Parts: sequence; C-alpha cells; structure tokens
Amino acid sequence: MFPDAVPAPDLLHAQACLIDALSMSLQMRDAYTRHHCDRVGLLAQRLATHCDLDDDACSQIGLAARFHDIGKIGIPDDVLLTPRRHTDEERAIMREHPVRGEHIFLATGRSDAAPVARLIRAHHEAFDGSGYPDGLRGESIPLGSRIVTVADAYDAMTSVRPYRAAMENETALRIIDEQSGGLIDPYVLQRFHRLLLCLLCFLLRGHDRIPSLGARRDLPAAALERYEPVIASPSPRCERERVCARVRACVQACPPPRKRTSPQG
Repeated sequence: MFPDAVPAPDLLHAQACLIDALSMSLQMRDAYTRHHCDRVGLLAQRLATHCDLDDDACSQIGLAARFHDIGKIGIPDDVLLTPRRHTDEERAIMREHPVRGEHIFLATGRSDAAPVARLIRAHHEAFDGSGYPDGLRGESIPLGSRIVTVADAYDAMTSVRPYRAAMENETALRIIDEQSGGLIDPYVLQRFHRLLLCLLCFLLRGHDRIPSLGARRDLPAAALERYEPVIASPSPRCERERVCARVRACVQACPPPRKRTSPQG
C-alpha cells in the first residue's frame, strides 16, 4: 500500500464534487443552459441504451450531454444572453463553445475526461458534413455525439427561449425528421422514435416514473401526440394492455440494431 495513494471512495467523492462544481458554474452563468443540459443529459443517456451501448458508454454519453454546453461559460454576456437571434458575427463566437467545452472538461482530470471531451467537441457536427468545428461526416462523428445532437435538438426546440415560444412537439419532431441524413444520423433518429414509443408504453401501464428519467412531468411529451394514430385515443384504463400490445408491435417492427460497444465509433 502506497502511503500517498488516494483511497478509491475519496477519489470518487472528489470526482462527484468536481461535476457538481461544473454544474453550479453553469447555473451561475446561465440558468437556462444548466437546466437544458440536465434534461439533455437524461434524454441522451436513455437514448444511448436504445442504441444498444453498454453501461459505461451510456454513462459517458450522459455526462457529455450534461456538459455539452459547458463551453458557453466562456462566451461573452452580450452574445450568450442576448434576447434576440444572433448576428453572423455573434453566431461565429457561439460556435466556439464546443471546443471551449472540450478544453474545460479535459481540465477536470477525470479518468474518462478524454472520451467525454471528444463527444462534447463533436456535438454540433452534422451527419452530412456541414457541422462544426471539424466538418466531420457520417460515422466519422462519434456515435455518442450523434446521440447528443438528437437529444439537444429536441429539447432546444421544445423549450421557451427569449426570442421565441416553445415549439409544439409535433412541429419539433417534423423538423428533426426532415434533418434525417442532414444534421441527424438516420439510425439514431430511428432509435429516438423507438425510445418515445417505449416511454409511451411504460406510461400507459400506469407508472409515474421512467427508469433513469424520473417523473412523468419530466419526460418528452411528444409520444402522446406523435403516436396518436398508433394508440387507441382516448383510451380507457381497461384497454391499456391492448394499447401496449400495439405499441410493442411497433417497437418490435424496428430493424435489428447495429452492434455497438463504444460511444466513440
């Protein structure tokens, strides 16, 4: 036993405190961004499970999603907090935040800092190569980043912003669908719809909480609107099992997932 070695529980506690400190820094800088990041973290981690990634990969993706906008700490107030749409010059400044975020997370020194920071850097890359900061295309973009992109887009569009109201869920999903093969990886989008169906199935069984996501008020409400043709609506409680059977049939109709073991590939 080395006398200067840090006991594992103390190390874990220190890493947890570090994450809490990052969250508080984001909260103090911009409360909207912090809450948006928390929601995206929950949704992205759940989506990762539907992409058949292992527990470690899902945890890394959840962490990257939770801090995907941490680089905005370094964006000037007159750009970050403007109550209007950005000018071209301001947009160029905002586009620095993925690289800033990568550097901030690397500075944590965590054992998973490098892979998580890589996901943060790439979360604004686009499947067709039109994204930033590196112009990556297709599967050269880490899968974890492609997952964060979908969760980020959905939450951003369905949230209230100073310059616009929250979009209706159906509108947001239609826009995301239109970006399949453009901004969005078609495979991840397919898995996102499967996630919404599974959430709906769970809620229809009368549960108030979804594992890893929390109370039903915190869940994407889009499933109820998006898949209304799939379910019997309105649906009496006595018909829940029949409804769930129809939802399960839709889920099972999805093609088999591609085998993945890492959020980086």
